Amino acid sequence: KEMKNLFKINRLKSSIEKLGYHYSVLDYLKSLGIYSLLLSAVALAHKLKWQFAVLLILTVILLLPFIIYAQFSYTYEFQRFNDYCLYLKQMTIQYKTHKKIKSALLQTAEAFKENSSRMHTCILKAIEDIEDGENFETALRHIEDHYCNSYILKLHSYMILGEQIGGDNVYQALNNVDFEDWQSDVIRFQKQKNNVKKTNIYFTLLSVGISLCCLYMFPMDLMRNLFSLTQFQLMTFLYFEMLIIAYTLVTCGLNGKWINRKE
Repeated sequence: KEMKNLFKINRLKSSIEKLGYHYSVLDYLKSLGIYSLLLSAVALAHKLKWQFAVLLILTVILLLPFIIYAQFSYTYEFQRFNDYCLYLKQMTIQYKTHKKIKSALLQTAEAFKENSSRMHTCILKAIEDIEDGENFETALRHIEDHYCNSYILKLHSYMILGEQIGGDNVYQALNNVDFEDWQSDVIRFQKQKNNVKKTNIYFTLLSVGISLCCLYMFPMDLMRNLFSLTQFQLMTFLYFEMLIIAYTLVTCGLNGKWINRKE
């Protein structure tokens, strides 16, 4: 459903703003202009007729919203992951120090004060609920709803148990929230995906470069007749069409959530 929304500029804008970023129609037109100019230059260098060049630009118009959304989605997930790991680290330290959930939340909120992230908002809502007399399960659900996986649920369950029965054993049990290996695995996996994305960019640029070299390494008198052939025009168009689609599929397909509820 979310991907269908990206076909329209206003819906693309709305989808990006839901992630917490500002995006305007002017920003989209700037991106479209840059992509269209680059594509026009490539089409001109390959002597494509204007009809095929227009079709390539139409393809970019169709696929660009997905590329733009994928870029913002990556930034969002990267920030969300960093906030999540910082929260786990800070809450573990602060709860061991203060032995109270509210005090730990107050101290942890200071670590997020500068970037005004969603995590900071969730922590403040949890503190407000505790001050209003809500139970800890309800208050901490503000954080769990947006950053849910087994580590945060385990941390919260230990802290709530500590508030209820106390004791050093509960505080020592917080050491069982060993998320560092998981954190390293996620970072390693995302680096691998980024390497694939970079390889995809290099492959696209190399493909364009090779095609240009193949066209201009022969005498222009010989190539001029080739440029005018319908078969050449069609094959060149399909070649670039496949490059654009492949670039989009890799860029969008390798995006995903960094924090999985099932982990």
